[in-house]
Amino acid sequence: MPRALLMVGLLAAVLPAQDGATVRLQHQFLDREPFAFTISVDSQSSFEDDRKNSRMRFLLRFSAIPGAEVAGHTEVACTLQRLTATVEAPNAHIQFDSSDEGPAIGPLQKLEQLLHAKFLVPVAPDGTLGEVTVPEPLAAIAKDHLGTDFRSLFAAYFVPLPTKPVAIGDTFDRESMVFGVQTGGAQTLVHHKLLGVTEGRAELECTFDAQKPTPRPGVRFEVREARGRIAFDLARGRVLRAEAELLARATRTGGCGTVSATSSLLVSAQLEGAENGTKETEEPTKRDGKPGNEAGR
Repeated sequence: MPRALLMVGLLAAVLPAQDGATVRLQHQFLDREPFAFTISVDSQSSFEDDRKNSRMRFLLRFSAIPGAEVAGHTEVACTLQRLTATVEAPNAHIQFDSSDEGPAIGPLQKLEQLLHAKFLVPVAPDGTLGEVTVPEPLAAIAKDHLGTDFRSLFAAYFVPLPTKPVAIGDTFDRESMVFGVQTGGAQTLVHHKLLGVTEGRAELECTFDAQKPTPRPGVRFEVREARGRIAFDLARGRVLRAEAELLARATRTGGCGTVSATSSLLVSAQLEGAENGTKETEEPTKRDGKPGNEAGR
């Protein structure tokens, strides 16, 4: 082979995808190969009086087995294999790891019931989620104790994807449930941009057009920032990692005066074994609540 042609071939193998070339980002389950992923939820509330501050961190490891396709959705059976939790509040300092001996205590006892429970998650190739089938006794636990619901929880990993091929620099809009509870149960419009493709991995940035929750008398809620990123393996049709962060400020006015709090929520997901990712045994590191400082990567 002429030297010039050899150099062209090598460059094509190592350089990122060029502008104008399109890629198709779709969740793929054709091989029915089992996989595993983790989802972490890190929620903080900060007040002017530091003694009122609180923080909750959860890490959930799921095994996943793709099943039959029904009405354009693959039913993925997700089983919770491990749960770690840390609660820091004025009246509670609790840590729990299901891999350790001993039962959960206090408010985490309900969460322990989720262990080894199987959730049937219908996933379309473009990330549209059907209703998650949940064992009846567990239906209310996520919302009451995790600060989310199961459909929003799994939306952290099974992210919405474009319905048609996109090129580097292209943008597309989809709706997501990842901030469902925080936005009053509403779908959130997400603006995506394909930043680049390197060695078969697509990188996207996301900006969430977060809706305000249902207004309550005397409460003002202001979303300051809502953004995220996605890394996607094109060949396997798998999310390698995804994160979404919501920063907001709430002000409540009433008989006791005005109280303001800054809240932050970071939801991140990771394919087990993904390159440059956080191992599922690691605890999320501390964040200072500023944009771009994350935990659980």
